Order: sequence, then structure tokens, then C-alpha cells
Amino acid sequence: PASAPADEAPPARAVFPGEQFAALADGLVVATCESARESTLAAEAWVRTLPAARGRGYATRVTAAWALDVRRRCKTPFYSHHRENSGSAGVERALRLIPFLEDVGYL
Repeated sequence: PASAPADEAPPARAVFPGEQFAALADGLVVATCESARESTLAAEAWVRTLPAARGRGYATRVTAAWALDVRRRCKTPFYSHHRENSGSAGVERALRLIPFLEDVGYL
């Protein structure tokens, strides 16, 4: 397919400006990674993958490219996910990320 429904598509540059790293398959953007939050010291990854493309390593590749760019800019990349998100946990394992906290709460 040449395009995906808007509710399944990774975010577009016009909606989420800034650098995005994308994986393409059959001419379609199937996964993206960008900074959800970024300061002068660190950046947090935000990864989206089309449902039909999940489980194929696209999220891992775009996250690795994003992290390399963050490090090149002398910042610390970090990755967070909901504990029940098995796909994101798979990205964490594939990239051999080091967990530093289990849960956080806000008052």
C-alpha cells in the first residue's frame, strides 16, 4: 500500500517537527523514532511502528539510529516504556539497554 490510515501512521513532520528517523518497507514509512522530550543533557525516545510491521526489527533500527544521533550531540539518550508493552520491551532487550528504574509516580 502507498499509504496507511492516519490513525495507524507514524507522526508526520508537519505535526511533530524536528528530526525523525524512519524505516521504509515497500515504499511506506513503517516505523519512526524521534525525541519525545529533549533537554541540553538528555533526550527520550518516542517510537511508533505500523501494526502490520511490528515484530520485524524496524523499531529497534530506528531507535538505534536516533540514539546514535543523540550521542553525537553529546546528550544521553534514554528509552522508557510501559511494562506491559511487550514490543517496547523487545526493543529494550535487542538494544541491551540498562534499566534504571521500575516505576515512577507523580503527586
